[in-house]
Amino acid sequence: DWSSDVCSSDLENSGAAWAYYKFIDGTAKGLSLGLGYVRAGKRPGDTGSGYTAASTDSNLIRVQPTFYLPVTSLVNLSAAYRFHEALTGRLFVDNVTDAVYYRGAINRNGVYPGIPRNFRATMEYSF
Repeated sequence: DWSSDVCSSDLENSGAAWAYYKFIDGTAKGLSLGLGYVRAGKRPGDTGSGYTAASTDSNLIRVQPTFYLPVTSLVNLSAAYRFHEALTGRLFVDNVTDAVYYRGAINRNGVYPGIPRNFRATMEYSF
C-alpha cells in the first residue's frame, strides 16, 4: 500500500524484542535458543522539506512526504550449541516468515528492499 492515507496510530511506530533461553542442566546443556521480533510502522518514503507555495507568513504549511513505506514485521531465530569450553556453533534464521518488506527509501527511485529468508551459521573457537 503506497497510499498517503495514513492512520496516525500506524505512523512511525517501531519496536523490537528478543527472547533468549540457555539450557544449563540436563541433556540440552550447552544449547541456547533465541527468538526476535521487529516491527516498523508506516514511515515516510521521502523527505518533505520546506514549505508549500500556499503558505503565508502567518500560516506556514510544510511540504509532506509523497509516499509511505508499509508496516514491516519480521521474526528472527537463533540457536547455539557449546560443544565444549572453546567451541561454539551458531545458526541464525533472519526473516523466518520470508516477509516482503522495504528497509528504507530516500525517494521514489531509491527504495531499498529487505532481505528474504536468510540462513547464517558460524563456528567460534576460543583459545
